[in-house]
This record gives sequence, structure tokens and C-alpha cells, in this order.
Amino acid sequence: MATRKKIIGGELTVKASGKTAASKVTITKKLAPKKTATAPAAASKTAVAKKAAKTAKVASKKTKKRAVVVAPEERAFWVNNGEVLHSLVDLGSCLPGMTARVYRFHADPDHHDFALWVAHVLLDPQCAAALRSAASVTAAELVVVKHLKRYAL
Repeated sequence: MATRKKIIGGELTVKASGKTAASKVTITKKLAPKKTATAPAAASKTAVAKKAAKTAKVASKKTKKRAVVVAPEERAFWVNNGEVLHSLVDLGSCLPGMTARVYRFHADPDHHDFALWVAHVLLDPQCAAALRSAASVTAAELVVVKHLKRYAL
């Protein structure tokens, strides 16, 4: 059986012929255009540039830190033990030395003084929600330390 191959305008035609007319077969296949050596490199450079831009956007969102809100004197938090708090930084430094009795006074199941103050005065509802569920001074301290990482100090 003899075969002939022809490429015409991007198509490959293969003709196979035998002794009888019934054995003639024609196969036509579209060929993809040839890619030059610079096309994949240019495409990969574009893809790399797009990925780098996307990574930079995500990184800038992650590294963007909030300013610490400092409450004026009339909106300061007066702790039962005499300390006066003006910011989340003050709360974070006050909690390690706070007794369980003083903490329970401000954060029992009926009163969530720290959480309310953080939510309404310091404008940090995520930290306030976490403080509301903190059952001890140590748990509250961990919450404040975690949330302080989001602030520019």
C-alpha cells in the first residue's frame, strides 16, 4: 500500500491507496501553527509578571496595619484596681498583672466591659468578640496580644 503526504495551508492530508478502489483512505488533519521560540518566553514572562503583581497585592493587604486608637480621657476605661486604659496597648500591658477577681468584675457572663469598650471606643469588633469569649485573664491576654499584631505600633 502506498501513502502520500501533503501539507496545504495548515492541513496535513495523507492518502493511502491499495490495489482496489475500496481500500483508498483519505485522512485530513488540521495542523497547529508553528510556534516561534520567542512566543512561549513572552507568554511565560507575562504570566510571571501577572503572578508577581497578584502576590504583591496580597502581600500589601496582609502588611497593611491599622493605627492604634487612643481614647480621650472622657472615654478611657477605668479598671476596678485604679488603672486607667486609653488603648488596646494599655489593656495588653494591664492584663498580665491583673488578678482573677478584678478580671471577673469586668468580664463576668453578665458584664463584658472590656469587650464593649474595645468594640465601641477602640472600634475593633473582631477583638471585642474574641474578648467576650475569653474566660480568664490569661485567655484575654492572648486575645489582645494576637490582635495587637494587626496594629502599627
